[in-house]
Amino acid sequence: MKFRFFFLFLIFIGVFLFQSLSFYPVYDEHITQTSLVLGSGQINEQKIYTIQRSHPQNIWYLSLPKTLSHPEDTCFRWRAGGESTRTCIDFDGEDTTGKYFTFPAFLPASKTVSFQIESHHSLDASDIVIHSMNTNPVSKKLVFEPFSSFARPTIIPRSLWGADESLRYADNKNQEKNWKGYLEYLQSDKTQKQLDAININAARRELVKKSGGKTTQTQSIRYTENGHRLVWPIEKTRQKDQIVIHHTDQKTRGISDEAMIRGVYRYHAISRGWGDIGYNYIVGQNGRIYEGRAGGDYVVGAHALFNNKNSIGIAVLGDYETLDLNKNQKESLQEMIQYVARKYGITLSNRISRWKKCTTKSCKILQRVYSYGLVGHTDVGNTSCPGRNIEVYIPFWRQYLDVAHTPVLNTLPTKIEKKPSYLALNTKLRKDAITKKIHHIGRSIFYGGKKIKIKLSYPKKDFIQLSAYETNRMFVFLDGRRKPVFEGTRIQVSPIGNDRLRVEIGNREYKVKSFKIQGNQIQIDSWNRIPEWDTNKIHNDNIFRDTIHIYNIGGKLIVVNELPIEWYLKGLGEVGNSDPIEKIKTIVVAARGYAYYYANPKNRKYATSLYDGSDDPDSFQQYLGYGYEMRAPRVATLVDATKKEIIYFGNTPIKPWYFHGSNGRTLSYFEFCKKHSNKNCQPISYLQSVDDPAGRGKAQKGHGVGISGIGAHYWAEQGWDYKKIINYYLKGTTVDVYR
Repeated sequence: MKFRFFFLFLIFIGVFLFQSLSFYPVYDEHITQTSLVLGSGQINEQKIYTIQRSHPQNIWYLSLPKTLSHPEDTCFRWRAGGESTRTCIDFDGEDTTGKYFTFPAFLPASKTVSFQIESHHSLDASDIVIHSMNTNPVSKKLVFEPFSSFARPTIIPRSLWGADESLRYADNKNQEKNWKGYLEYLQSDKTQKQLDAININAARRELVKKSGGKTTQTQSIRYTENGHRLVWPIEKTRQKDQIVIHHTDQKTRGISDEAMIRGVYRYHAISRGWGDIGYNYIVGQNGRIYEGRAGGDYVVGAHALFNNKNSIGIAVLGDYETLDLNKNQKESLQEMIQYVARKYGITLSNRISRWKKCTTKSCKILQRVYSYGLVGHTDVGNTSCPGRNIEVYIPFWRQYLDVAHTPVLNTLPTKIEKKPSYLALNTKLRKDAITKKIHHIGRSIFYGGKKIKIKLSYPKKDFIQLSAYETNRMFVFLDGRRKPVFEGTRIQVSPIGNDRLRVEIGNREYKVKSFKIQGNQIQIDSWNRIPEWDTNKIHNDNIFRDTIHIYNIGGKLIVVNELPIEWYLKGLGEVGNSDPIEKIKTIVVAARGYAYYYANPKNRKYATSLYDGSDDPDSFQQYLGYGYEMRAPRVATLVDATKKEIIYFGNTPIKPWYFHGSNGRTLSYFEFCKKHSNKNCQPISYLQSVDDPAGRGKAQKGHGVGISGIGAHYWAEQGWDYKKIINYYLKGTTVDVYR
């Protein structure tokens, strides 16, 4: 009897193991990259390039430098295994690499492929890099998986289309080169064009963040997974209010859904630098539905530039400019539209304001567009996606699938993970970075040296609210005790009595005598400091670098920004971004000397040690903070170019005098003194009266002594450099690095 039970038990175990063992395909995740100039291609008389690989590849695409002229008119005709396809430059999504990429060409697996350039403009073939991969299985492995199940029966999970989750990690061998290149880019000198692009993108992100309400409000963000740094963090928002339909824009003949998705995944995650596949869901060639981007509900995808946080992206495999949707695909798309609309409470016919890249000369940052709860990518982006043969169905679905839903908000607790260093989870990159002395990550540039404390003209005296700008980590100091805070954490400070402070951090309250906050950039949320000229309300000069001190002086708040003088100069609105280079250098060097002079306690201008200067131009200098640095990249570049340079008379640093403009001749200090006080006036050797041709026939603006602003502009246009301009107005002076 016991033997019979034991025999039945063995049978049961055998059946269980048999059902739990599966053969899973193994893929070669390597992307081969070669430059055309390195001999990987040959060209014939028809300018057709032939590329050889040692192993069969089924996906091919190209990368080209951003210096390419007329990229919108540049396409490529690919041929392999008796089939051909045409791909053009992919303008979709955020640029994280500084390169153009073509859409991937899906072809029969082959060691040999050819492509022909189709462009009316010249193209240097030596600038082309060829990328290829094989998404077909190379072998199989036996896997024990006793409890395999789907989250929903109709949605095939990532594991079953062969997603290699390690491709999302910064220490993956395919990502290391990109990651190292990114670190090198952060520490590199930037061209003016690169600085302009960095600053316009920052302004775009700020505009999108401010205009989105709950749909751009971060509910949670995770930078690591299983001990690995994620290339792109898993971010979840408070609400989704739009469904965006896409196509992947490739021919599909003879290629399985899974192979195509793996190709798109690698292209998005590695080559485009998006850390994962961009779409939330994918519909296959026969209507099968696949899970897309990792992270689950409310996760932010990478499928609709400037509109990712608000939306869910559903893509259909194939090119629907030429193909038609089949019956299964139509049914699956309709099913997914209804499912996503119910899940997130999206009303398909709702009118929604969105953003896309500028298409007119009058547009400076982003162009506002009005769309619906259900749209094609073309409605919110500069693209033809999802193709005319899908776009034609969208108005119909919007009308006949529409239900008036109540928005379903993300109710999970707010959880913002501490952002690790770019180097913290990658030993090899960390060693490389240390040997190269990387002192800055992201926008935070390393500056040592002297700091200055500037009293801000914050108008409210009874409270102040602060937060980290974008995703930067900050520290608060409560009576000297350090406490980290992260994005999404609101901080409010208010006075208690005549010398104490109430500090509210999230749900916690502290009562202290001293308070300061440190971070890359700190935003004063309770300060509306939009420039008068900014009728679109895009800019708000309420963001500051480094450290904010808050004091209670007699029951009123005093707000002071302490930061390195070099950063201070980048936020100084004393000169315009479009002014001539040598004029900007002149004013920057003069302003630096002025700041150094008053940062010295021996030369204190105000009857307090709490601050050295003010942001009030009538009292000190016109300091606007990080907002001005973002919109005046030329000024910031020239601050770096003249780093630590000040003005000397003999071996003594001077306090430079400068003003807006004269009436044709500047005043000497002695003339100015006699005119205003007539007491104990003594001449100053370097402050003499000089001709100022730019001011002839004009009224004097400012005190009239020293460097004339309009004069510096005039002489810069005559070809003078900044040192010559300074020496002209400040006789006998020299420019040298601060000693």
